[in-house]
Amino acid sequence: MPLVKTIDTFLNLSYSLLQASPVTTRISTKYHVDQESRGFLTVKTYDPVSGICIRFRTNQAVDVSRLFLGKSRLGHVMANINVSLEQILEQMANLTEQKAIEPGKKHKKKSKRQRYEK
Repeated sequence: MPLVKTIDTFLNLSYSLLQASPVTTRISTKYHVDQESRGFLTVKTYDPVSGICIRFRTNQAVDVSRLFLGKSRLGHVMANINVSLEQILEQMANLTEQKAIEPGKKHKKKSKRQRYEK
């Protein structure tokens, strides 16, 4: 069961496998925390009929969000809803380009006395 190095490669191969056999192919997700408190997410696309298994493993938060977006689009392929690979990759690219929202202004906590003086 070889590991795929990039998310895009994983999604391309998974998309092709799902196009070939959408009924029997399954996508599974496993989260594991090791002894050093590092978490790893492993996503696997497997077709038991052909014996093909595609696996991707990451510990990066950015990769996790991209994977879940990609997995939801691959679910459309499994359900026979027409979604092209270009649409999947375009939406994932838009996700990575989004800027983080600036944190709001922090307010000082009021003491109990200040809260009840009104």
